[in-house]
Formats: sequence, C-alpha cells, structure tokens
Amino acid sequence: MLDRQPIAPSAVAAERDDAVVPWEMTADEIDEIIKAFGEATRRAIEAGYDGVEIHGANTYLIQQFFSPHSNRRTDKLGGWNAGKTYVLPACCS
Repeated sequence: MLDRQPIAPSAVAAERDDAVVPWEMTADEIDEIIKAFGEATRRAIEAGYDGVEIHGANTYLIQQFFSPHSNRRTDKLGGWNAGKTYVLPACCS
C-alpha cells in the first residue's frame, strides 16, 4: 500500500519489525470488504474463470480475523471464531 495505512480487524501492528499500526475497520467497512470479495468473484466468473482462490494466511486480512493477536474486537466480529463462522463464509457465499 503506497502511502496508505493498512486495514485490519483491530488497530494492532503485526509481529514484525517494520509493521505499522493498521486502521481498525468498522463493522460497516468489514461488510463492504465482504461484498467486494463477492463482486470480484462475480467479475472473474463473467470473465470466464471457473474459480477463485481466497488467500487467508500470512497476516493477510482474512487470516487476521482468525488471529487472537490481530483480532481483539469485542463485537460479533471479535475473536478467532468470528473468522470461521462469519467473515470467511460470508466472503465465499
């Protein structure tokens, strides 16, 4: 991200020396990202692809919802369980 603050479930920097503190997403922003995953999938299908891969590891956004380090939310999107029960399924539906 050039000159932009990264986004994350919580405002907690990754555990590496060069990490910056990300913008903590609001619930509405998370819902917008989920919709964007769906729109990207729709466009890929319309372009003739028969599938998409969602990368959810190595401190990428999806993985952050599973991580007790990066997901310290106290709402319905908080805790590692939110990643597998809400965020990831919503991105895949």
